[in-house]
Amino acid sequence: TRTLTPGPSATATPTPTKTPTPTATAQATATPTPTPSPTPVPPPPASGAKGQLTTAWQSAAALLGTSGGVYDTSINAALTSLNAALAGSYWTDDDHVTSSNVFQSVQTAATQLSGIPGSAAASDEMAGAAHSLATTLLAEAIAAGGNPAQIAQALSKLSAGDTARLAGDYAGAIHQYRLAWNHAGNA
Repeated sequence: TRTLTPGPSATATPTPTKTPTPTATAQATATPTPTPSPTPVPPPPASGAKGQLTTAWQSAAALLGTSGGVYDTSINAALTSLNAALAGSYWTDDDHVTSSNVFQSVQTAATQLSGIPGSAAASDEMAGAAHSLATTLLAEAIAAGGNPAQIAQALSKLSAGDTARLAGDYAGAIHQYRLAWNHAGNA
């Protein structure tokens, strides 16, 4: 029998390869990678007006993916606006806010949901929360014997908000409730 032995082995020395450096032109023509919509993070549980906004947030989030996702961008924008309204720094408790920014964010959310099938419940809940904030402060102003002219203005704006809400103009109602809240705060 013959035994085969391997011959002398040759070791190849690898030749360095140059990695091409991207040019500015190549970077400028690159297709941007789409960023997926962030998954909405629900607010913590609450009661009172803050609880109503939390319920509105949940109702709006439930609309994601409906209608083939056509409205998801607007729904996500509304959820972002509601998250801004629910920011803890604006709330002293579940029925009192320190800034009209809450009303503005809620009004923006209602506008962003406007025209989206199935969004009326969320928008009405937002209007209800704004109504609660205004009536709470108004009741406190009346109990404290506040300025009658400011109280009258607050009552007028509250009524205008109720009329708008019944007509399905949720953003308009929230605006009127914000004005009522401002007058009640000045009473």
